Amino acid sequence: MVDLRDLLEKSTLSEMFGKKIDDLEITVNGCRKKIIDNGTEKNKLSELEDAKNSLLEVISAMIR
Repeated sequence: MVDLRDLLEKSTLSEMFGKKIDDLEITVNGCRKKIIDNGTEKNKLSELEDAKNSLLEVISAMIR
């Protein structure tokens, strides 16, 4: 498992892994807590999925 803090500290992913990564999967699990915001129940998991997708876009741009 890769610590996301390590990703942020490295200048490139290839430096971290020693090779180009063709496929990277980040799994968000164990965080199905719900929050209440102005009377509306929101699923915290959807916010984590959005963050995961944003991170994948950044990583993809780094290794191109």
